[in-house]
Amino acid sequence: MDINSCRKILLGPQPTDEAEDWLVDNVCRDEEGEPAVRLSRNFLLSDFSRPFLNSLSHHLYGEGAEYIMGPYYEFISVRGGLAKIPYYKVKCFSRKHNSRLRTYLSVISARHFTHLRAKELEDEHLHSYIDAADRESSKKTEPDLKENQWFSLLLSDDHENLTWEQTILMKKLEQAIAKLPERERRVIQLTVMDDMSGLDAFEELSDLLESEAKTDLEKQKAIAVLKFRAIAKLRKLMTQ
Repeated sequence: MDINSCRKILLGPQPTDEAEDWLVDNVCRDEEGEPAVRLSRNFLLSDFSRPFLNSLSHHLYGEGAEYIMGPYYEFISVRGGLAKIPYYKVKCFSRKHNSRLRTYLSVISARHFTHLRAKELEDEHLHSYIDAADRESSKKTEPDLKENQWFSLLLSDDHENLTWEQTILMKKLEQAIAKLPERERRVIQLTVMDDMSGLDAFEELSDLLESEAKTDLEKQKAIAVLKFRAIAKLRKLMTQ
């Protein structure tokens, strides 16, 4: 097998074990000067990974695959194991539960970038409590959010007795929220405005979520990441 036949098979409707194994073996060879190694790595980092990177980048950043290509290379190419094998995460592919290589890479990449994005948003002081019912966990970060007048309006239950300036700001806020995708609008409504718990919000949004979360903690984290992104986008819209 060569890179051309491997590419054709793995980009086709029925990828084979043989083609996947050939790609893994060549990607993880410690012979960077070999054409098969170089071409295999280029293929893995571009056409093979692009579909799930595009989806992941759009989900977390609202951008295309190119936005996270650099970080993806840094993540997937790290050496590991006793022999310090290059692209060690690729080498760890074991076809567990009859999974395919692309599925395996998409899962570990989603886990990595979701954690990274949550940390980025936390560092930007946009981290809020995972479970809206747990007020103690938000004491350090929610005051920072409330310094924004528009966020205070978002949290307020009283939209009747507003000043003229607050009325103008509220109108802008409503217009900004209307520009968000449906699931981001709803996560703000449920977890911020309605003070719903992360678990309850997950159930309410289950028809819109593309999540494999099963445990309560995984569901809470899925809602937290969605809420972080929604607030980030809302803040951007409010500053335009």
